[in-house]
This record gives sequence, C-alpha cells and structure tokens, in this order.
Amino acid sequence: MNASSFIGQLTSGVLVQRFGVSAVLTSATFGGTVLLFSLIGLRTLASVVVIGILYGYSAGICKPAYHVRFFSLLPLTASLDSSSAMGTRARHLIAGPV
Repeated sequence: MNASSFIGQLTSGVLVQRFGVSAVLTSATFGGTVLLFSLIGLRTLASVVVIGILYGYSAGICKPAYHVRFFSLLPLTASLDSSSAMGTRARHLIAGPV
C-alpha cells in the first residue's frame, strides 16, 4: 500500500496538469470510496492485496492534489489582510492555533 501510494503521489502531478485539480481530486476520492465499500465482498488474500494496492494509489493521488487545492485558496484570503501574514494564516489552517 505504501509503494502504490508513493507511485500515486508521483503521478498525481501529471494527472493534475492534464485534467485539472478538481477532476483528479473528485475521481480519486470517488475511487477510494468505491474501493472501501468493495472491502465488504473480499473473499481471498489476492483480493485483499489488489484492493490494498488500488486504494493506496487512490490515496496517494489525493494527498498532493488536496494541498494544491488548499494553497490555491490562500491568495483569496490574503486580499482581506496584509500579505505578510499569509504564511502564518496557512500554518493556522493546517496545524491550528498554537
């Protein structure tokens, strides 16, 4: 699962360039959801391995695509305040206030 997640992270950039962030994030999230529901019908060890590999790839795509979508929204909030606070605002959105 970790290896397929790594491959998903590497290929997500190419997919985002070709199809756009929203389309890739939506399809990867939908695919991961379908794979999680398919866990109900598992019967053999081979099916567990296949679902694990496919889910890892889907989760690997979601990780970088989510961050691209998140940080693309920061300039919209920066127009409300001084641009020097944008890094601090991003840290608070990700980690929460400390």
